[in-house]
Amino acid sequence: MPLGIELAAAWEAVLSPFEILEEMKMDLEFLSTDARNIPERHQSIQSILYASWRLLTDTERKAITQLSVFHGFDWDAAVKVCHISSRILLNLVKKCWVHRTEDRRFRIHELLRQFGQKILESDRALRCKTLRQHSRYYCRWLADQKENPWIGERDAIFRAIEKDIDNIHQAIIGAGKHGYIDDIIDIIHPLGGFGSMRGYFGGGEWGFGGGVWFGGGGW
Repeated sequence: MPLGIELAAAWEAVLSPFEILEEMKMDLEFLSTDARNIPERHQSIQSILYASWRLLTDTERKAITQLSVFHGFDWDAAVKVCHISSRILLNLVKKCWVHRTEDRRFRIHELLRQFGQKILESDRALRCKTLRQHSRYYCRWLADQKENPWIGERDAIFRAIEKDIDNIHQAIIGAGKHGYIDDIIDIIHPLGGFGSMRGYFGGGEWGFGGGVWFGGGGW
């Protein structure tokens, strides 16, 4: 996003690149300027995104807000979590809201994902429903993995887990916060096997307290 790069670079005089990144993560409105020689529609990323947002249909808007809960996703996850059609996903790809990756997955640019999350937060019912479906999907997917797979199958399973590790992390935290203990119990074995083989235990803190699952820097 050339405009985003330009707006971010303008802060270099007072902030480090790391500080600029942290500000962007907290609030998209950070990427803006009040310079008078720039057209109003180009004075902020928000203005650009809202202009594109208005060109989407209501169904496409709902899909983007729901898909914003993912940290990358595949077709099966999009259908089962967000219940969107192949036509809607195709339209979102054509309109550059969603991108197809080389490993046959999909992703939403981080700035677009933040924008979608902000919209989703304004609809509490839809947000709760989507996050619950996201958590249940990944917990069930993990629980369905074979307990003692062959070495070749195990490697394929571990690679699949690695691709969705951020989604899985979010799903487990969500399940713990809302007291879905059965979902967590079902994934202990497959996640434990993955953690021991891939070294995801370092720095992790796991425990329950007041119905909340506390996740540390790893597993």
